Amino acid sequence: MNELAVEAAGSGVEVLAVEIPRYEAEWAAFGGDAAEEENPYASRGAAAGLYGEGDTLRFANVNVPRGGKYTVSVAVLNPAEGAELSLAANGGRKKAVKLKAQERNARGVYEAELELEAGENELVLFDSRGSFIIDYVDIWRRPG
Repeated sequence: MNELAVEAAGSGVEVLAVEIPRYEAEWAAFGGDAAEEENPYASRGAAAGLYGEGDTLRFANVNVPRGGKYTVSVAVLNPAEGAELSLAANGGRKKAVKLKAQERNARGVYEAELELEAGENELVLFDSRGSFIIDYVDIWRRPG
């Protein structure tokens, strides 16, 4: 993950965009009955389905420049009524996120704060309840 610092007080410099590293769900390691599926509404035409409690997606090489709290944004499609996603980093405590019912193939983005270590981390997404499709994961740090 790259870091951007701009010191341009009074110079008229404007930052128009910053790229956030994206982890596509279909590239993760699958656990349980989780599986890749084609989906024309997903960011790259494919996503990962988590179909029941115990299904997992494991991202083994999540690199950050500094240790600390990071926001993990997860793009979800087609959550079942009452579905719940949990996230954990480096074998730590799970953070639960309740998913809201949404229109078919509409993407909802859900966030959780996780503590990551400088360098390589492992991020695991767990199906805690219901079924849903994961499109991608973005990891970023809030300013300040």
